[in-house]
Amino acid sequence: MPSMLHEVLVDLIRNNPELLIPLLRGKLGALELRGAHFGTDDHNYSQLPNLDADLVLKVYARSGRLVCALIPEIQLSIDYEKERAWPAYQASTHRRLNCPTFVVVIAVDPVVARWACGPFRTGQTHFRPIVIGPKHLPIIVDPRHARNNVELAVLSGLAHCDEPEAEQIGEALWHALDQRSEGRSDEPAEGRSERQSDPQPNPPSDRRYDLYWDLFLAAINEATRRHLMIRLGSYQPQSEWGKQLYAEGESKGRLEGLLEGERKGILEGERQGLLEGERKGFVKGERKGERKGRLEGKREGQVAALTMLLQARELSLTPTVRERISQCRNQKTLQQWLRRAATATHLDEVFES
Repeated sequence: MPSMLHEVLVDLIRNNPELLIPLLRGKLGALELRGAHFGTDDHNYSQLPNLDADLVLKVYARSGRLVCALIPEIQLSIDYEKERAWPAYQASTHRRLNCPTFVVVIAVDPVVARWACGPFRTGQTHFRPIVIGPKHLPIIVDPRHARNNVELAVLSGLAHCDEPEAEQIGEALWHALDQRSEGRSDEPAEGRSERQSDPQPNPPSDRRYDLYWDLFLAAINEATRRHLMIRLGSYQPQSEWGKQLYAEGESKGRLEGLLEGERKGILEGERQGLLEGERKGFVKGERKGERKGRLEGKREGQVAALTMLLQARELSLTPTVRERISQCRNQKTLQQWLRRAATATHLDEVFES
């Protein structure tokens, strides 16, 4: 299903086909004819399913002669189905209008623009659309230039929304849309004067311009949007689409905030629990270590006493015997060996089972 951005851009080209002339200069000689003008093909239909182009523009010479046809295609993402559909659009329109026909892809994303250049193999031909991408769209940061070319400024803003100049583009676009909307407004003079005296910038009143601005705000990143709003003042979406998107974003943000708060709460609880556990563990460990230390000290005393007793009685104390005594962990066994060492005449009597 086509997105709102796709529908708006198709409508933008339908209502302002002349903006294609400078963008296609050097690519399509028919548009350089003096007096060339556009007409919309109102009979764009196909008996085959899914072969209707969104828009077909007819280019006429000053005399009224049909020179060629353009099929503008707004492409927001890579769609491999279009590699087969575009040649079909061209062939169907060429057959129906009997004039040179060109598919013109308008892509505001550079990756999509590179893909759209083709060529696409259709069997006997290699199909290459004419592509208008970000590199063909000027960066418009001058409000006067933007005001005189509003639709081109909108395309420029969407194509360069990730560029370092995005904030300047947005400021120029806002002023252009605001002033154009002021000029087209049907509101009473009193209302306009009140609105002009308001210190906070107001979004355009023309619904189409409202939508242009909301789409641009949705395209730029959060940091640029925040800086732009600081410069231009507080803003609430004006188009129905923008209001719905804003409400969905607010709801999503609330949910994400709730989940993030829950996650942080769990982490903080784990941290507090870990500290409490460490404290209790330290106390238990200290007590256990103290007890183990006392037992180990007693064992080492028994080992030392047994070794000294065997040496005093001149019983054969070999390295193997020393190792056996030092590795013994059973205090009862060490105590038993000590009692035997006091009366034994031979080493084997001490360690017999």
